[in-house]
Amino acid sequence: MIEKTAVVISTNQGYAWVRAEHTTSSCSVCSSLGSCASISSFFTASNMDSGKIQVANPFHAKPGDHVIVGLPSNGLLKSSILAYLLPLMSLVIFAFLGNELFTWLGVNGEFGSILMGIAGLFAGLRFSDTLIQHSELKEKLHPVILRKNISTEEHTIKFLTPVT
Repeated sequence: MIEKTAVVISTNQGYAWVRAEHTTSSCSVCSSLGSCASISSFFTASNMDSGKIQVANPFHAKPGDHVIVGLPSNGLLKSSILAYLLPLMSLVIFAFLGNELFTWLGVNGEFGSILMGIAGLFAGLRFSDTLIQHSELKEKLHPVILRKNISTEEHTIKFLTPVT
């Protein structure tokens, strides 16, 4: 499970709009802040202008609450394989078949390889999109609020020490 701390912006019918917060000082000085591969990428990719996303809200968090948002890593891995590897494999297979087919037809095999490779890439992209849309992976790719984050600052116990 990939987890990220976020702040609830608004709520609506079992869902909440949240914005990621950079909880560590190392995030703010990191040179990869804009292209980080953490769950923050979902916040920036889903809504580039505001950096907020809609998540399931099973804990009925209210605006202003700090929460932990989670995304199942196995669903993300499977969908990444479908989104990247399947189109690449179809490109290579179609390019090989296009070369063989056009050579057998007596036409330039390189032209057939390029033409069928591009067709294979688009066919692979379309097929992987269809697989993701019609499988259980679609439900696994929705982030959800895992728990409310109780800040340690709010619950700090201060001890008074006698002055000597």
